[in-house]
Amino acid sequence: MKPSQRQEEILKILDQQERATVEHLAEFFEVSHETVRRDLSTLYDRRLIRKVHGGAEKAQTASEASLEVRAQFNHEQKAAIAQAAAALVSPGDSLFINSGTTTVAFARALQQSGKLTLITNCSAVAHEIWQDDSSHKIYLLGGEYDGNFTDTYGSLTIEQVRLFQADHAFLTVGAVDASIGLMEYRVDTAHLTRAMIEQARYVTILADSSKLDQVALAKICALADIDRLITDARPPADLLEALEDAGVDLHIVS
Repeated sequence: MKPSQRQEEILKILDQQERATVEHLAEFFEVSHETVRRDLSTLYDRRLIRKVHGGAEKAQTASEASLEVRAQFNHEQKAAIAQAAAALVSPGDSLFINSGTTTVAFARALQQSGKLTLITNCSAVAHEIWQDDSSHKIYLLGGEYDGNFTDTYGSLTIEQVRLFQADHAFLTVGAVDASIGLMEYRVDTAHLTRAMIEQARYVTILADSSKLDQVALAKICALADIDRLITDARPPADLLEALEDAGVDLHIVS
């Protein structure tokens, strides 16, 4: 089978089951793991799939897995990003933190940061911080609740965000692109993240490398609207150049 034919078949498989592992595809097509990885890289470059740990999933700009599902992937990378971000926090700081598996890991990493004031729309983030040290001041924003992501959203949530002026916003996003900027898969989440960015003095984005050079449904802001990006791998050349042009401080953890 020609590579182009195999890649079309991979897309058909992902249409049916949304996610597939390298091991499963190698067995199905009776080819090596390396051959499958080359196929996935080709499809990824064409923005037809999203690469995930150990395989790939269907690329849809308005579709993202639940917090529970995403928590199963890229554990080490997210933990490293979280530890690097936590090292930037000082006792007495006020922080916006949005919903995401990396920000939950960040909340878990805030063990030695001293007493903090934290504003979040994510109950999982609030719970992690509370378990760590109940002396922290925690504001859990209200609004419409989505149990798949353990977060609140909507106009009521944004109204509450605008009551605060925080020292920092430590935020995760759905996608980062050189020309578009930061994006989210849910429109309401994009609006909320933008509001947190507007109300913070310093903005740090926590995004593992699977989010880089990707596109999602709703734009949050331009790269120039953030101060720092913490990720686990060197971004592609066009994104790296765009970050430099926007004056974004890039931190790559290992």
